[in-house]
Amino acid sequence: MKRIGMLGVAALFGASLFALGTGTASADPYDCTVTHPQAKSAAAVCTNGTGEYRAWTHCSSKWAIDYDRTGPWVRVGKTSTAVCNVYKGDKAVKSTVEVH
Repeated sequence: MKRIGMLGVAALFGASLFALGTGTASADPYDCTVTHPQAKSAAAVCTNGTGEYRAWTHCSSKWAIDYDRTGPWVRVGKTSTAVCNVYKGDKAVKSTVEVH
């Protein structure tokens, strides 16, 4: 009788592990790089994961207060570019990748 009870517990434990393990796997984009193709912009590319990401940069302005810019949300393998104001000579000084 004790053996049957232990088998039932083991079966229930195995079934619960199976139920927990059947969810869909997902990972935010990763293996991302940010470059500055020009002084006024930041370009972000991620090569693995799922979901979307975009470039973010902090722009340093000569004539006004500093500000932030973001590029468009894109999927893995695409490039997102954030561009500071061109006509003012502003520069991208701090840049990163935002994911969601």
